[in-house]
Amino acid sequence: GYGPGMMWGGGYGPGMMWGGGPGWVGNAQTAESFADGQLAFLKAELRITEQQMPLWDKFADVVRSSTKVMFEHREKMFDRDWANETLPQRLELREQFMADGLAALRRTTDTLKPLYAALDQNQKEIADQLLGFPMMGPFHGAF
Repeated sequence: GYGPGMMWGGGYGPGMMWGGGPGWVGNAQTAESFADGQLAFLKAELRITEQQMPLWDKFADVVRSSTKVMFEHREKMFDRDWANETLPQRLELREQFMADGLAALRRTTDTLKPLYAALDQNQKEIADQLLGFPMMGPFHGAF
């Protein structure tokens, strides 16, 4: 069986399943490749049918775009010279990062709900086990 959040959870907190945990080294291309690999794994585990493909494609596109956006935001956060930022500036940047993550999560949820509704019971059980514990990574915003 699968443990809760096995795929998306461990090490990739809300930052997203795709963003990588603290100390993760990579670039936007690496993040996108990782997202593609995780999506391919999920698609295979769920055994997405031909009829479910249009909903899957919408979901996967949002995950990919959210991953890219959130990775770019992470890079901006880590590349800043925080020593020269005031506390209000730091808080504003953190708030913006969190708002972007929430927007990405909402986009993902909006495409996941119709896909989830189209899954059969076995697929839903697999999805319940693989996704969402804890909220995923770049997917800080994505899941």
